[in-house]
Amino acid sequence: MEEKSREEILAERKLRKVAKQAKKKGLPKTQNESQSTENTEIDCARENFDKLKISVASKVEVPPSDSKKFPVSSEVREIRPANVQKSVTAKEEKSTPSTTERKTEEKNNEINSDSGKSKAQLRAERRAKQEAQRALKVQKKNDEKVVEKKEKIPAKVDTKKVSSKVKVIDKVTKSNDHHKIKLFCHLHRNASIEEPNIINSDIHKAVIKLGVQYKNKVIIGSNARVIALLNALKQVLSDHKTPAEKDFSRGFELVLAQIMIFLNNCRSSSVSMINAVKFLKSSLSQLPNNITDHEAQIKLREVIDDYIKEQIDKAGEAICMMVRNKISEDDVILTFGYSSLIERILLESHHVGIKFRVIIVDAGPLYEGKELLRRLVKNKLDCIYVLLSAASYIMKEANKVLLGAHALLTNGYVMSRAGSSQVALIAKSYNVPVLVCCETHKFSERVQTDAFVHNELGDSEQLMEGDKWKNNQYLTPLTLMYEVTPSDLVTAVVTELAILPCTSVPVVLRVKPASSTSL
Repeated sequence: MEEKSREEILAERKLRKVAKQAKKKGLPKTQNESQSTENTEIDCARENFDKLKISVASKVEVPPSDSKKFPVSSEVREIRPANVQKSVTAKEEKSTPSTTERKTEEKNNEINSDSGKSKAQLRAERRAKQEAQRALKVQKKNDEKVVEKKEKIPAKVDTKKVSSKVKVIDKVTKSNDHHKIKLFCHLHRNASIEEPNIINSDIHKAVIKLGVQYKNKVIIGSNARVIALLNALKQVLSDHKTPAEKDFSRGFELVLAQIMIFLNNCRSSSVSMINAVKFLKSSLSQLPNNITDHEAQIKLREVIDDYIKEQIDKAGEAICMMVRNKISEDDVILTFGYSSLIERILLESHHVGIKFRVIIVDAGPLYEGKELLRRLVKNKLDCIYVLLSAASYIMKEANKVLLGAHALLTNGYVMSRAGSSQVALIAKSYNVPVLVCCETHKFSERVQTDAFVHNELGDSEQLMEGDKWKNNQYLTPLTLMYEVTPSDLVTAVVTELAILPCTSVPVVLRVKPASSTSL
């Protein structure tokens, strides 16, 4: 018996299936027809087998050296295409989407083979392309890893340095936090913000110089600070150039805002400075639109000069005349600290020919009374200099108390140099009248009953010698620049308008805008 091949067995199975289906449909077939169909199917199977055999032989190229070592028998060569034919027939029987995809691939491969290249060559080309792409990807990854390693090495060193610096800064801030009182935390200022930004080219040189003088306490006093600010603004006006598509008033308002922010970072702005800037802004808003830059600069300079003359110089003259009438022969006038207005009153009264003595009470850390003492003695006035601790002993000799003011608040409280309220309290206990000399440009709409909400901290290092106190966590030196004196301790306020009670501040603030100069 001849052994049947795999293809013949499969062909016989197909014929049996076809015969069964024909019987079910009721179409009987003759023996000749069945034999003819069997023969045709067998021939087709043999042809397919021969084609597969040829294709496999063309794909599998065995080198001569390997063929000697590993001889391949004819039976094995025949079994391999049979297995391939089995897989192909099994996949053809199943109706899955993968079969359709493979058919399309076979069609494409046939088209490519028709163009002149075999399937094996096309596959080899594809594999070569894929291997080249993989090699490029591997090279890129290796290059990126090398670059990352080179960057990471200095970055680690930098992070260590930066972390060490940050740790040092944290230690410093923690040590500084120990020397802060919770009640005055809102008054503490950041040292980095206080340093003037000299590199900023938008700020005028005159303003930078003024900010440094404010910070170093070279210019002290409300009137001195206002006059210095207005003179600096005159220099800014002369060098100011309005940008394109902007009015002069709007452009200069932006510059003025930057200047005030810078000066406020150097030192807190006084009430007199704030009022002067408000007045300058109101005069800017009154400028006509069709005015040229040169004309606007001239008018604003005139406004600044008029403000200095009327609000400071003439107001000081009027106050001097009023207080001079209150000073009599052989009076003993007690004053605290240094005030330019009080100095002017005393010198003018002395030049008129009134004989009187002056008691200067002073307190740290600035000890401004020394400057007043030097200037009065230079003009041959009889003076006594004492500290604040001795004020209660010397108050018996005084007839009048003259005090300067930093600002006069709406509720009638006087904001002045720290220590003035204690002098006023001692004077009231001895029934000595207290006169506060204050111009109206120092009047403020702010209401304040204590020195904790709004104040300015002085330099605590002036109180302590050396740096050993910084290591002590339980020692916190604190200096307040200003304090608030209640209206009950003040007899009257001398202004350029009249001698008024402290409670008349709201009335003056209502009347003053109408009498202010305008363009």
